[in-house]
Amino acid sequence: MDVKKEPPSVCKTEDGGGDHPNMITRESKYQNTTDLSSGGSSGNEITNLRVSHALAARDMAETVQGLYPRFDRYLLSKCEAPELYGIEIRPNALERLYMKYAPEAWKKRRSRDRHRRKRSIRCRLDENVYQDLLPIIRRKGFNTVQDWLESLIKWFVVENRRHTWD
Repeated sequence: MDVKKEPPSVCKTEDGGGDHPNMITRESKYQNTTDLSSGGSSGNEITNLRVSHALAARDMAETVQGLYPRFDRYLLSKCEAPELYGIEIRPNALERLYMKYAPEAWKKRRSRDRHRRKRSIRCRLDENVYQDLLPIIRRKGFNTVQDWLESLIKWFVVENRRHTWD
């Protein structure tokens, strides 16, 4: 006699229920939400926007359909849980939702890179080399490693413009 084993449940409710692999309780779905202006994950942002402004999923889906005609409330639901489905809403669709329903919150959002200099160069050092380097940088009159590196790179570029190292 064959006995079928039930597949393991992806989500369990707090009371131990939840046999369906996609079952998510209202409490578990909203427990890790973040502030709208924090620039958290797009899933939490969509959920926060919908809950804080008491929006219907149908209305939000219709707004996104202007950009993506096949977008529906089922996809919206999956975008609200990217850790389960691996789906995130595109930035232009998220912007459209904010601009329609919460333009004040969109303005408060932080961009990912607010630096006026967009390019970066990184270097990893051993701890002892780093600890020896910091006092030298300060003795040379630089307040930060950033200032020192910028000065060093500018000097290097100027020197290489003067000489050809072919």
